[in-house]
Amino acid sequence: MSKLRNEIRTRMKAWRAALTNDQLRQKAIRLTEMLVERESYKQAKHIGFYYPLPGELDTRDILTLSRKKEKVAYLPVIVSGYCVLQFLAYGCETDLVQGHYNILEPHKSSQAIPVSDLDLLLVPCLAIDKRGYRLGFGKGWYDKTIGLSRGEKMPVILFMAYQENLVESCYPHKHDIQADEVLLV
Repeated sequence: MSKLRNEIRTRMKAWRAALTNDQLRQKAIRLTEMLVERESYKQAKHIGFYYPLPGELDTRDILTLSRKKEKVAYLPVIVSGYCVLQFLAYGCETDLVQGHYNILEPHKSSQAIPVSDLDLLLVPCLAIDKRGYRLGFGKGWYDKTIGLSRGEKMPVILFMAYQENLVESCYPHKHDIQADEVLLV
């Protein structure tokens, strides 16, 4: 099963690498248009975003728009030694610093919020299957973080991917989480 999952990851990374800047920009615009129409977004006050890696669906436009709509934005930060994510407030004045894997993240002085206090959590995907399971880069950060919060009030878990990243199966492991909602752009 791991071999199949890695083959999907390799294929999706190659597909992403072939996207042009114009294609990435058009997908980011479409993401914003689609997300603002979702009821889960409209109802959310506290939203867990992600800062995009090269080739990922770009959330920066929707992040900016959300702050204008007086929604509170949070970005994930890897908690060293615990293999989980912590969500830190991200506002107009928040400094971003280079974190693990060269991902930009809020400075550690930003306010943290438990996952259970988010209303909506946007999760990037390398691939997503028809049952709502995802493949990321294989470290399990989101799965572990959400799994530890189960039993508490949970945000709506929204997996986001390119339409071209839809696969028949991601061959989920028993600890993999399933989306509440899926957005394919």
